Amino acid sequence: MEIILKLGDEISSYLKALISQAVEESLKKNQLNQQLSEAEHSKEAAVVEKYGKWVGTEEAQEILGVRSKSKMQMLRDQSPDNGIILSKNGRCYRYLTKSLHDFLERNIVK
Repeated sequence: MEIILKLGDEISSYLKALISQAVEESLKKNQLNQQLSEAEHSKEAAVVEKYGKWVGTEEAQEILGVRSKSKMQMLRDQSPDNGIILSKNGRCYRYLTKSLHDFLERNIVK
């Protein structure tokens, strides 16, 4: 009987240790996910702070790494299929900054 109790105590303490370790790992994972989320939000806020929510053609070219006006025209012609959101007032185009960054993220070469 005494041997069974000792084994029971060992198993109990082993299970407690496993549960404690699982909880710790889960907390660390949640903390890392939260930090990543905050970092992404901070990065997005920095872009909005630098360029504003909407940017002109020159800023959009800088963000996208496009040098020519014809390439920007091609991207405008493909909008909204390419996901770039733009607004036009007369001959002036404004691009939603987030849509430009999303476009770059979607077109990563693997």
